[in-house]
Amino acid sequence: MKFHKISTMKKTISPIVLIPAAICFLALVASCKKSSNSSSSISVQNLAGTYTITALTATVAPFPPQNIIDSLKTCQRDDEYVLKTDLTYQYVDAGTKCVPPGDHTGTWALSGTTLTIDSTVNTIQKFDGHVLVLTTNVTFNGISGITTETFTKQ
Repeated sequence: MKFHKISTMKKTISPIVLIPAAICFLALVASCKKSSNSSSSISVQNLAGTYTITALTATVAPFPPQNIIDSLKTCQRDDEYVLKTDLTYQYVDAGTKCVPPGDHTGTWALSGTTLTIDSTVNTIQKFDGHVLVLTTNVTFNGISGITTETFTKQ
């Protein structure tokens, strides 16, 4: 097979050079993605949304974490936690209603991986845009421990 030279503005370019160059260019263009804000980066805008609690554990050293989700009343397990971009939140007694209803509102703040809800300081252990895992240092009856709450974004 004989390649013919393509002549452009006094330069001669061989198709043998053009074909690989074109393939590389197309591969480069096809692999480019538009840059966007990742929905899993920790920010007020990304955290804002409606969540339900899906797991709750307590850890008291030196013991392993204990599942305590069953310590929540049935009427609390389907409640919604709504974080708003204006840094307010709403706790909604959804589904099965508690008596008296637990609806309330408050404020929240974000600083790095520290999420403060009213005066409770939580550490964000995981946020992937859908699952939010918070740990909180707690003291109950003089015993210190850590609770780990897992929330799923609706």
